[in-house]
Amino acid sequence: MEEEYTKDKDGGEAPVAGWEVIYCSLALILVAFFAMLVSYSTVEETKMTNFIRGFSVASEKTMMDGMSSSSALRKFMAYTAGRKTGGGGGTIIHNTADMIESNKRTIAMGMSSMTEFIENAGLSNVAHVERTDTGFKAIFRSSVMFPSGVATINTDALPFLDTMIAMTKQNKFSVRIEGHTDNVPIQTKQFLSNWELSTARAINVLRYFLDRGEIPPKRLAAVGFSEYHPIASNDTPKGRQTNRRVEFHFEIYRGKE
Repeated sequence: MEEEYTKDKDGGEAPVAGWEVIYCSLALILVAFFAMLVSYSTVEETKMTNFIRGFSVASEKTMMDGMSSSSALRKFMAYTAGRKTGGGGGTIIHNTADMIESNKRTIAMGMSSMTEFIENAGLSNVAHVERTDTGFKAIFRSSVMFPSGVATINTDALPFLDTMIAMTKQNKFSVRIEGHTDNVPIQTKQFLSNWELSTARAINVLRYFLDRGEIPPKRLAAVGFSEYHPIASNDTPKGRQTNRRVEFHFEIYRGKE
């Protein structure tokens, strides 16, 4: 094998590295360079997904305009724009904008269906639908669902609950059931205060969703607020009647079954 030489300071010949050493050094430098790129661009998908969900109310354009084109978040969103969903070997491509728009349409359709149901059932004077930041809610006066001072569901209310169950299953909503009362104290053998009454009512409705509708427990929640979240004045009979209510909060379920 021939060797390459160069002149040293004394005029002699000093050996220098052959092509093999130079090639290996270059390869090591490239490996280190790509390792550095990976370390800067890799993010945990679960954490980043949860972060992005916090901005779901804002438009995608607002989010993207506020990001640097070289940021890890922008790279992650571009990378996960075609993440896989569905089953059976098929692949459905969704990007963030499509998912946001799809959720908006689902919520709008749910609101429309619930409003139509309330009108057709002749409940417009005792129930209505409102938009929320994360979905919508259907508000029913307690008298529709329960007798006064009781947490047992009215038989006449069961078809209303069945309709909400069907809509929940069809659109994969999560539902939070809230019980509310007026400020008139209650103290019976069964309920020591309005806390117990409002909570028992919400739980009984949740139990119906579980048992009758077979809605997965992960998609349900129940809470009692007693008299402490009024939507009208408790100083008048009409206001107290308005405050005695059951609210159904519908949102897009984002978890796994």
